[in-house]
Amino acid sequence: MIFNFFIGKRLIECEKTQKKRKILIFGISANLALLVYFKYVDFFIDNLNFALNSDISRLNLLLPLAISFFTFQQIAYLVDMSSGRGRTAITY
Repeated sequence: MIFNFFIGKRLIECEKTQKKRKILIFGISANLALLVYFKYVDFFIDNLNFALNSDISRLNLLLPLAISFFTFQQIAYLVDMSSGRGRTAITY
């Protein structure tokens, strides 16, 4: 959440559309990367073991509660900051 706060703050401060788009893509990618890591890394390891007949051990990560919900809430926050609808949400 702290990461997304600072990305949102940068989105508000940014004047150039192209740079704002790059910041938004970076923020969304970082959020989705964490979601994929926590939810699907063991799935990919299992499939890799099956396909290559290898024995890579699973990570057995504890899945944070409601990670999908919070991830998509944070992405919506970043999109709002990018479009200017969230300017009043940040106080300085």
